[in-house]
Amino acid sequence: MPVAISLSLAITFASLGDILLSKGMKSVGEAKIRKFRDIPPLLRVVFTHRIVLTGVICMAFYFSAYMTALVWTDVSVANPLTALSYVLATWGGQCFHTRESRQDAMGRSMSYHSGSSFG
Repeated sequence: MPVAISLSLAITFASLGDILLSKGMKSVGEAKIRKFRDIPPLLRVVFTHRIVLTGVICMAFYFSAYMTALVWTDVSVANPLTALSYVLATWGGQCFHTRESRQDAMGRSMSYHSGSSFG
């Protein structure tokens, strides 16, 4: 039972974090880095953006829940189950109207299928 709860939380936080990071980074805009001194202002903009910060926090919760699940089960069990987060992130992105390119969707699909084939 603790494994199921921990993996459910990991799946939820991973997909929510992906959605929020995608939405936040798209609202920040394209990064134009020409010189090293262009990086600190960009980092300041990114890390003061509320949606991006919430996405980073969700990913930290994902990592904690995933590590907790690995205490009770093998990675060969936990990893294929967390592949569901890719499906949920794609579905959630469509629900929250985050535009995803065909290449991104294909990458998620390939990642999901390759992860589930090893389980």
